[in-house]
Amino acid sequence: MKSLLISLVAFLCALSVYATPSGTGTQEDPYVIADGDTYLLPVETTVYASFTAPSNGTLKLSHGWCYPTFMVDGNVLNVEMGMDANVSSLTVEKGKTYLIYNHSFIYGVDQEISVSFVPADANALTVVSSEPEQGTKLEKIDWDTPVKVTLNKKVKYLHYAFYGDEGIQHEYYTSPEADGEDVIYIGPSKIEQAGQVLDNAWYMYDGSTYEIKIEAYKTQEGLDQGTETPEVATLTFEGAAKKAIQTPVNIISVDPEPNLYSPTAEQCLSFKDNRRTVTIVVDKEVKVKSTVVPMGMYGTKDWGTYDVKYENGQSIITAVLDESNMYDPNYKLTTDIILQITMTDMDGNEVIDGGEGKYGNCYFNSGYEFSYGVLDGRFADASLMYDSTTPAANSYNPSLSQVELNYSSFVMLTSTASAALYKDDVKVADALLSANTDENKIIAKFVEIGTQTPKEINEYGAYILKVDSQSIANEYFDELAPWSDGLQGHGICNPDYEIPFNVDATSLSVVSVDPAPYVEGGEYSTEIPSEIKITLSGEGATVRSAMATYGMNSRILLDSKVEGNVITLTLPENVLSENSISIAVSAVNANETPISYQGNGIIQLVYQMSKNILVPTEVTPADGSTVTSLASIVLTVDPNYGVGRLNTDNVVTVKKDGTDSNISVSFDYVPDTWNQLELKLSSEITENGTYTVTIPEGTFYSSDDNLYNPELTYTFYVNDGTTGINGIEAENADVEVYGIDGTFVAKGKKNDVVKSLKQGIYIINGQKVVIR
Repeated sequence: MKSLLISLVAFLCALSVYATPSGTGTQEDPYVIADGDTYLLPVETTVYASFTAPSNGTLKLSHGWCYPTFMVDGNVLNVEMGMDANVSSLTVEKGKTYLIYNHSFIYGVDQEISVSFVPADANALTVVSSEPEQGTKLEKIDWDTPVKVTLNKKVKYLHYAFYGDEGIQHEYYTSPEADGEDVIYIGPSKIEQAGQVLDNAWYMYDGSTYEIKIEAYKTQEGLDQGTETPEVATLTFEGAAKKAIQTPVNIISVDPEPNLYSPTAEQCLSFKDNRRTVTIVVDKEVKVKSTVVPMGMYGTKDWGTYDVKYENGQSIITAVLDESNMYDPNYKLTTDIILQITMTDMDGNEVIDGGEGKYGNCYFNSGYEFSYGVLDGRFADASLMYDSTTPAANSYNPSLSQVELNYSSFVMLTSTASAALYKDDVKVADALLSANTDENKIIAKFVEIGTQTPKEINEYGAYILKVDSQSIANEYFDELAPWSDGLQGHGICNPDYEIPFNVDATSLSVVSVDPAPYVEGGEYSTEIPSEIKITLSGEGATVRSAMATYGMNSRILLDSKVEGNVITLTLPENVLSENSISIAVSAVNANETPISYQGNGIIQLVYQMSKNILVPTEVTPADGSTVTSLASIVLTVDPNYGVGRLNTDNVVTVKKDGTDSNISVSFDYVPDTWNQLELKLSSEITENGTYTVTIPEGTFYSSDDNLYNPELTYTFYVNDGTTGINGIEAENADVEVYGIDGTFVAKGKKNDVVKSLKQGIYIINGQKVVIR
């Protein structure tokens, strides 16, 4: 028998079956939970649980990714978002019993709640003493009779919360001391209005126990925005004021119906549609004390106006939401709002819920709370756009079987994803959507309508792929509440997409181009070609125009001819010396369908030579020259290029006899010129020696920002006449030679190197030299 029992226990553990705590989970018979327990929140059910603290510490309820909104005495527990689950936490005191319940429902599936208890740290915030002492009977705490509290350590950013019969009253305090204070004074602030001090005292009534929660934050941001979990200490006092009479009442009806998880548009309040009135019928005659919108730690704000009518011993209350509530504290359109209404009987006594109406769980401190969706803010952010499509939008294709939508970041499909292909506003195919999350793309594959049979679109004509809004979304998008943000970011979805394509079975495409054009990020062209041959996928092309653009937006028409499936372009001689050229060819097939290549509806070709060829045509003083001193150097570039942007992050260096010097160099434009640059040395060089000035690549650019300098090196010989450096030695200085494309050619004495060079154009010590 014993072995059978052990086997049964092991079997249940393997199935993750747990034992429910004692109790039934109702308000009258709550679950009695302890550290290590697990219990269920069934779908759309409020469950009550009782916890008695074994010591000071923190009770934690882990509840996956859902938001049950756990509450104690009408106060919402703090929620921490973790990597594996969200955790609601409550600071508890030894020996006290807490009744916990979920204020909002879980939808779709039952939610498992895991219970854990963390004892308080030895250094946790505690109250050392108070004046009056804790447990003292008090009638009230006022602005001029605060409680003096001594803490076990200094604190700087504080929030006090007094849990009174009329709700929670909040106060905030930031210590002026750099390290904070360990002696603080707690009470309501003095509020003056129209020359009178308002009565905002914290009243405590005979027969009741009252708590003041002290929350200490580490930062001002944590205090202001609630972005961190505070340390908490609690003061407790007994009430001494005469307790008010409480009259039981019951809510008969509320219109519109409150507390709906997924209300329809008509069940939501709406500023735009002027649905701003809530009507509440109470079974007794009552007075309304206030109608406010609770804002958590930020207090409350006015709901708006209200009116009370009395019929047959009942009260009919109409509360009209003011338009000032259209935006939430973050200046976003309101999506959800709570009406908190407090009442008294006709003699001014507090009311309590009589337990006979359906809204008893909405009772809150002599009043009720009703939550509503607000239609104005309940819309999805439909701003998710694709970067490109394959094939391209508006492109001409021999046929279509699918379209890929390409995105720059993660995208996914929603459960309502839908798309179709149309021709002349008539649906010709369904589009089955799938997501390739690794490549951030959505694939629309065409199928026969109402089936999953693939369909090839090859009939001539214009087509539109339509993708319904909210079919595609990022990872933060919540389908059940599309207006809300996700745990880590802002949720967005697609608007209605309408993407045009063209199908022409006889359309032509470019097979090859000779010589190959320049592609961004690829190798530069070695020359501007005099002739270009474009090979097409078939014959029958007609060239409407061919134009080349170069230089400062100069344009010229090109000669073209079509032979079979080859288009030949001839470039005039005057453009062959350019550094870059763009060619646009407008060509069509027999059906007048455009031929596209690297462009939409045109053949787009670019030939781009290396851009680091902006070399000065003149250097003053001349490179390799002998001077008595050196204070500045002027570089002159071809006026067709000019001097444009300067990269002042680059550092021009000066070496003396091959060794780094302490001379710095600044550079700027020469006044009243547009093709000269002046290098200014930090101090004039007068000491004899060989000085090498090196200008890094990309220090200055042409006026059109298309070209820039290669690394330039200039050598100067400073001789005040006492050293025997003669002109012959200067002329035969060491030089470095590069080809026009920047490739290294040779290095050595100038005379020897020049004799070894073949005919062509070279860069010798930074100067362009033609060898004939």
